[in-house]
Amino acid sequence: MGIGKTIFWLLLIATPNNSASPSESDQLCTDIFKGYNKKLLPVLYRSDKTTISIYIQLISINTFDQVSGELDLTVLFQMTWIEERITWDPTTYGGQTSLLVDVTDLWRPQIYIQQSFGTLQNIGNNSHMPRLYYNGTVVWNPGSVIKVGCTVDVTYFPFDTQTCTITFGASHYLNSELELKSMVSHVDTRLFSVNTQWLVNDQSTLTTVAATDRPVPSWINLQLVLERQSVFYVVYIIIPLGLLGVVNNLVFMLPDTSGERMSVTVTVFLSFIVYLQMINANVPESSNPMASLYYYVLFLLVHSSVTLFLCIMSLRIHSRHDAVPQQLQGVVRFLLCGFFWRRKLSPTHSSTILIKETHGMGAEDESLEPRELVENDIDQNLNCRHEITWKNVGDYYDRFFGVGLFLIFVIVTLNSFIRIYTNTGYDTK
Repeated sequence: MGIGKTIFWLLLIATPNNSASPSESDQLCTDIFKGYNKKLLPVLYRSDKTTISIYIQLISINTFDQVSGELDLTVLFQMTWIEERITWDPTTYGGQTSLLVDVTDLWRPQIYIQQSFGTLQNIGNNSHMPRLYYNGTVVWNPGSVIKVGCTVDVTYFPFDTQTCTITFGASHYLNSELELKSMVSHVDTRLFSVNTQWLVNDQSTLTTVAATDRPVPSWINLQLVLERQSVFYVVYIIIPLGLLGVVNNLVFMLPDTSGERMSVTVTVFLSFIVYLQMINANVPESSNPMASLYYYVLFLLVHSSVTLFLCIMSLRIHSRHDAVPQQLQGVVRFLLCGFFWRRKLSPTHSSTILIKETHGMGAEDESLEPRELVENDIDQNLNCRHEITWKNVGDYYDRFFGVGLFLIFVIVTLNSFIRIYTNTGYDTK
C-alpha cells in the first residue's frame, strides 16, 4: 500500500462521524411522529397563531392568452412555519439537525389561488417533501405551474403594459389561527427564463393585506406587471403602415397625364385592407377596450378613401376643356394672385412690373432684365392677367388638397403614436 493511501485511510478513521446512522434516523422519525396529529394546527396552545412566511420566485411565463385572459406561470414557493409540537435534541440522534419528511405525514397550510383559471388551485402537492429542523422550523419549497385569469387591456397595443393581480389566501382558517406574511416586497426574478413576448417590470410587487373587517386571515397579493416586447410589431406593422400612409399622400405630385394616380391610390387602399387583416391576426380581439391601433387603421382607410375620391375629381377637372365659370375664376385668381402671388413678390419686383407696364410689352432695355425674371416667375405659377383655365384650376386643386391631406396625415399619425407610446390620452373605461 502506498504512502498516499495510508494517509487517506488514517484521516478517514480519525475523522469523527457526526451523521446519524440509519437506525438513529429511523428512531428519530418514530419518536417525533409518535402521537402526532397532522390535522391539528402546529401550535401547543389554542390561543397561539401560526405564521406562514412565503417567498416567491418567478421561473417563467409559459403562455398568455390575451383573448381569454389565461396566464400560465411557473412559480417556485418557499413557505416557512414553526411546528411547535415537533422538536428534538440533535445530540440524542447522532447530531442530526434536520430531516426530510413526507408531506402527507406533516401538517401543511392549505393556501389557494383566488384568481385560478378553470379549477381552484392550491399551492404545492404531495410530491414536494418539506425539511423539518430540530427546533420545529419547517421549510417547504413546492414548485407549481399555476393558471390564473388576468384582465387584458390592449388600448395601447403594442406598447401596452398588463398588470395581473394574483391573490394567495387561506380563507377557511380564522384570523386568530393563521397569518400569511410575505418575506420580500418584490418578486424574485433571478431564475426567470426570458420570454420572447413579455418582460417582467421591476414594479412587480408582493404585499401582505390584512383582513380588517373579516375573520379570515391576511392574504398576499402578487402584482405582476408585464411589458410587451414591441419591436416585432413596430417593424411588422407600424413602420409599413406609416410608409404606406406617406405614399398615399404623394399621389397628387404625379402628373395628371401619367395615368398612374388612380392605380397608386387603389393599390395603397388595398394594402391597408391587407394590413387590417394582419393586425387582426396579431392584436387581441377585444371590444372593451378596443386597441387604439384599430382606430388609426380606420383613419388610414377613411383617409385613403377621401384621397381616392379627390383623385377622381382631380382627373375630371384636368380633363375639362370648356370655359371656367367666372365665379370659379375669381376664387382661383384671388387665392393664387391676390394672396400667394403678392406675398411671393418683393417690393423691388413689384416696382419692376410697374416699370414694364409703363414702357410697354415690346420695350427692350438692359435695365429691365429683372422684369423678365419676374415674368418668368409669374408664368411658372399663374399669369393672373390671362383667363383662368381648367388646367390652372386642377393645378391649384392638386396643390391645395395634396398639402392639406398630408398635414392631416402627419398630425393624426404623430398624435396617435405619441399617445399609444406614452400610454396616455385614451379613456380605457
